[in-house]
Amino acid sequence: MELLEQNRSNVTELKTDVAEYINRFIRNQANRSEQTANLYYNDIKNFFQMTRKKNIETLSKEDLKFTLEEMEDWYYHLLKKEKLAASTVNRYLTSVKMCMLDLRKRGCIDDISFLDIDTVSHNPASHGILTFDEIEEALQLVLKQGKKEVGLIKHYLIKFSVDTCARLAECLKLKWKNFQVLGDEVRIFVIGKGNKEFNSIITREFYDELRSNLKTGDSEYVFNIHRNTVNDMMSQLRQSMNIPKERNIVFHSFRKSGVDRIWKITRDQNQARKAANHSSARTTELYIDMEEDSGVRGYFSSKYKVDNNLYKEVEQSQLVKAIEQLDKGLQQQINLKLKELSNE
Repeated sequence: MELLEQNRSNVTELKTDVAEYINRFIRNQANRSEQTANLYYNDIKNFFQMTRKKNIETLSKEDLKFTLEEMEDWYYHLLKKEKLAASTVNRYLTSVKMCMLDLRKRGCIDDISFLDIDTVSHNPASHGILTFDEIEEALQLVLKQGKKEVGLIKHYLIKFSVDTCARLAECLKLKWKNFQVLGDEVRIFVIGKGNKEFNSIITREFYDELRSNLKTGDSEYVFNIHRNTVNDMMSQLRQSMNIPKERNIVFHSFRKSGVDRIWKITRDQNQARKAANHSSARTTELYIDMEEDSGVRGYFSSKYKVDNNLYKEVEQSQLVKAIEQLDKGLQQQINLKLKELSNE
């Protein structure tokens, strides 16, 4: 109780309208719970001190204008640099969101889309990643879930998310008019999270496959399925595939697996960031394991253990056997190079 009274005394001599409105917000929270009000006050105070280097008493309306990137950097700093628990960081974010919503209601700010950032739960790797063998298994299993047409929607929903790294919300908002056919490629444009434009490219073949299997009736939506049905799908998959609860496999895992594949093939964080449609590379770091030991050593160190010309000397059957045991992403990279060479 005393802390809140002290907090109120700190803003007795209010210098700005923003400070007065924040004080009203804290006071209204105190009507419900003194403890909650104290938490909100401290979270909001710390937020503005960190991001604007200002106390609440001196805040202006300009200080309320943030970009999505600023919020992502703040969230990343608390999670990675300060090493706070994800639950704690998410509580801070909730406090800021509630305050900003109240300030918008009072006319202090119009656009609060910057609050719609990607968050994590428990730890940065909370949503597990599926191997491509597991993804192939899931693709077959969902075809047997429910009616044939529903199974097909689930099947291609998974394929599309892995292929484009799209979020579930973006998949469910996708309409046929969002596709633009350009020769052998098809571009996709849809407004996604945080009012950001989600855009990706798929092959004409994949687009034709989507249309031939999903374009039925007069529906303008590509994936005519409810979010609850997707949640049920994931529950059935976890049970059928004997996936432990600790792996935390959810639909987002398909998107994350797609981003991880780009990272493992290219080892280029910027390519992974673009695939994930993240504004900040720091957010992408929450998706990929940059500390993973790939087993690759320096060029000269490797020469002592591996003959760099070995692939030229082994029998073709041995080479094929070795490739078959590689990650499917690497197999695809080899196939892409072979296709490129065959077209020369």
